[in-house]
Amino acid sequence: MNEQHIKPNIVIDIIIIALTIVFLFLIFTSPMSINSAGRSQGNIWVGIYEIFLGFCFLLSYYYTPYSYTFRLLDWTCRNFSRPKGRKMAFFYAGISFFIGLIFFVMNL
Repeated sequence: MNEQHIKPNIVIDIIIIALTIVFLFLIFTSPMSINSAGRSQGNIWVGIYEIFLGFCFLLSYYYTPYSYTFRLLDWTCRNFSRPKGRKMAFFYAGISFFIGLIFFVMNL
């Protein structure tokens, strides 16, 4: 089927936006804790949100025509990247996974 003829599914967009709102709510409402060394520990939800963002960029490469959100992420890769192109979604996904794993592991 041709990409231009696929109608985006609004349910996918609602799910992505709802998950984003939930993650941001958890990030801003979770208390910061102090570990035994007296260092401030960050929030584990930041890492999970970054990993979620990485998955969104990765899915935007493969499933662009199925969601308006994926189209927006693909448009971002094509217009705001240097070098421009769809394959920048892999770069952004990798960066998000790396940052997310750092936040996740630091806060276990």
